[in-house]
Amino acid sequence: MTYSLRPARLCDAAKLPNVEQAASELFRTMPELGWLADAGNIPEDLHRARIPDGTTWVAEGADGEILGFLSAEATPGSLHILELSVLPAHHRQGIGTGLIETATAFAREKELGRVTLTTFRDVPWNAPFYARIGFSMIEDVNLDAYLRGHLDDEATLGMPREKRCAMERAIR
Repeated sequence: MTYSLRPARLCDAAKLPNVEQAASELFRTMPELGWLADAGNIPEDLHRARIPDGTTWVAEGADGEILGFLSAEATPGSLHILELSVLPAHHRQGIGTGLIETATAFAREKELGRVTLTTFRDVPWNAPFYARIGFSMIEDVNLDAYLRGHLDDEATLGMPREKRCAMERAIR
C-alpha cells in the first residue's frame, strides 16, 4: 500500500472521527475494554480547532483516503500525543510508526525534549507497541502535573487507572 504522511488540513477534520472509530473497534476483542468502542471519539470541531496548531498529521492513501492520523499538543518541553489511530485494514504497514516519527521530527524542530502519551499497559497495540519504537514507561512518582492530570481525567471516564500508564520518548 502506498501512502504519504502530511500535516492535516481543515478539510480532513470530518474524516478523522471515522478513522478513530474504526480503530477503536479493536477494543471489542477485549471484553473488559469493549465499551471503549462505544465511548465516542474526538469530535470534528475539536479537530478543526487543533489542526491550525500544526500538531495533527495524517497518512493518506494514493486514492486520497485517510488511513490514519496522529493528533498531539505541544506543552512546555514536550509534544503530547492525544490520539493515534490507523484503520485496521492498514495495520502493520508502518503507518503508526511513520506518524510517530513525523511527530518526533516536529518536536525536535521545536526543540522540545520529549514526546509523551498515555496508554494501556497490557493492550498489545498500546504500551508494547510504543516500547518497541523507543518509548519507556514513566513511573507514577515521576509524572509531571500535566501527565498526572491526563491519567486522572481518563480514570474519571472509566479507564481503570491501574491499567493505564504514561510513556515518553526522549528526543536527542
